[in-house]
Amino acid sequence: MNGKNQSALAAWGPTMLRLAVGAVFVAHGYDKVFIKGVPQFSEGLTKMGLPYPLTLAGLSALTELVGGVLMLVGLGVRLVAVPMAINMAVAISLVHSQSFFAPKGMEYPLTLLLIFMALMFTGAGRLALDSFFVKRPPAPAMAPVSEQPLQTTDHRSLAA
Repeated sequence: MNGKNQSALAAWGPTMLRLAVGAVFVAHGYDKVFIKGVPQFSEGLTKMGLPYPLTLAGLSALTELVGGVLMLVGLGVRLVAVPMAINMAVAISLVHSQSFFAPKGMEYPLTLLLIFMALMFTGAGRLALDSFFVKRPPAPAMAPVSEQPLQTTDHRSLAA
């Protein structure tokens, strides 16, 4: 595979990650907001002794639902990934820190945290609303390695 094709395919990586975590978070956020409800989620936070459990539960549920939708459509991905990563870091530290493996371990939320961190660096990828609002200039073409001039250093000037 040549470099141009490889680069074009690499742009689909963030898209796949974004769609996967977006779907997961829409499902979890929808469940917390519309099915089980924020008050039930806040009861669990109360049992953990957290202050303002209803407020925290509402913020977490909305972060999951709205953040998941924004991830799915690819809008503001770098920015949206920040509160979603924080949500996972809090979940790891408060709920999942006792073990690494499932069912209550940090393995899955840590994976989600790292995906959000990757999306902070890469952005939305292909098929994203971000691409309609952010116009980036094309990357400059690089000459093949064999055509690039060899850079040398005059070691005599370094000795002085």
